[in-house]
Amino acid sequence: MTVLAAAFINSELNNKEKKFLYKNIFISSILFLFGMIFGYILILPYVLSFLIFYGQEYMTPLLSGSIYFSFIGIFCFFIGIIFFKSVYKGVYTKYSLEGFICV
Repeated sequence: MTVLAAAFINSELNNKEKKFLYKNIFISSILFLFGMIFGYILILPYVLSFLIFYGQEYMTPLLSGSIYFSFIGIFCFFIGIIFFKSVYKGVYTKYSLEGFICV
């Protein structure tokens, strides 16, 4: 299904738009991965220590393996989305102001 959508969109683009699209897909995917790595290495240890030790005198933290890995995956995914969204807004705002993309 994705291949059909890509073929449909790709057939209607001129060379300038194709270069713009491919460059933005590459940059966006790199920044998404960078955001996931950033979230995993720098943010996640502080978040987990806060969540585990904050209410320790009131309740006991119960972490199973599936909940722990699920939380890590979802957390890193959304940190990657945050990095991607900032670039998405910056790039498309710049080009919409130049009249390249109508918003």
